[in-house]
Amino acid sequence: MSDRTSEKPPKRKFWQNLLIMDSGDLKRLLSLSSLMLSFAILFVYIVSYVLLMPLLDRIVGSWPVFPANLVESLVPALVGTGAVMLTWPIFRDKRVLPSAYLWLAFLALLLGGVVLIALRNDAPARSAFLYTFAWDVLPSLLIGNLAAWLRYRKFIYL
Repeated sequence: MSDRTSEKPPKRKFWQNLLIMDSGDLKRLLSLSSLMLSFAILFVYIVSYVLLMPLLDRIVGSWPVFPANLVESLVPALVGTGAVMLTWPIFRDKRVLPSAYLWLAFLALLLGGVVLIALRNDAPARSAFLYTFAWDVLPSLLIGNLAAWLRYRKFIYL
């Protein structure tokens, strides 16, 4: 017979398993922190579009459609990406920012797929969604991902 006692380990709450290591130090969970950061980045892009769109519309409102759309799409995307990239020095784990942009891309594709499925019988609404997605979502995702991954690559090879 063994001398082991039947003591159970102390019961932990779910969040304690995520945030606290046995030593008591905080964990750096890349997936959780980058997911939360992706929502903050999304907020930055929304604010940049909301604040810049009236000004840009006054400037390029009389231009032809394609150049006006291009400016109204790229300027808020560049400003939002610039604002997010200013936060680069505050992250100890430099993988968090590029991972957050991957989360944004995943969530945008997931949302786009769900909306397209929901609009499968409404061709005009589907076209309007794809037009908005292509001009407002994709530039921010592409520019942001490119900037974050280039910055991370530069950091790795220093």
